[in-house]
Amino acid sequence: FASADEESQNACCMIRQVPLNEIHLGKIAAINQLSRELCAHKYELSEAWEQLKQCRKIPAYPPFIQSLSCGIGCASFCLIFGGNLLDAFCVLFLGVCLQYFRLNQKKKNASKFMVNIIGSAFLTSASLLFFQFNQYFPQTILHQDMIVTGGIMPLVPGIALTTSIRDLFNGDFLSGAIHLLDALLTAVSIAVGVGCIIIIYRYFSGQYEVTPHL
Repeated sequence: FASADEESQNACCMIRQVPLNEIHLGKIAAINQLSRELCAHKYELSEAWEQLKQCRKIPAYPPFIQSLSCGIGCASFCLIFGGNLLDAFCVLFLGVCLQYFRLNQKKKNASKFMVNIIGSAFLTSASLLFFQFNQYFPQTILHQDMIVTGGIMPLVPGIALTTSIRDLFNGDFLSGAIHLLDALLTAVSIAVGVGCIIIIYRYFSGQYEVTPHL
């Protein structure tokens, strides 16, 4: 909601629904720049509206670029958390596949929580397959937990969590509670996907330690 001219007879208030969705950082940067230029009186109101329309038309990056960037990000997180180069290479491949899956499901308007459950389950299953295959090559070491940790990072609700904390500190309790609930449900979805696959693996294999982390 937004209000203007509260002290005059022309006071007005507008309310718009803003659904929780993925954030386009390019649009945010463009609108922030437009706001600065508008405050500096570089545009008339009609010109500002035209600039705002241009901001809305900023396209997303192509699926290939998004998927490759996701894979590189996952591999980087894997290295940061203690994985080796072989772990990072596996996570790079899984991150690309995960992003393609997310983009495909987004076109179908699939539930975000189901996407997180299936995506985290896929990452865990693939990491276990890599780990089982790695046992035939004892000279190489794969860390299944590092692969999962790096791979699920694109699913982690970091922005929603930090936004909720900021809103709560600012006194916007309704917005903060909504974002906090969204972050918690997303985290639970990830945990369900990873946990179910680990439980199934342990049940059928009889192994309770899937990664001899050295």
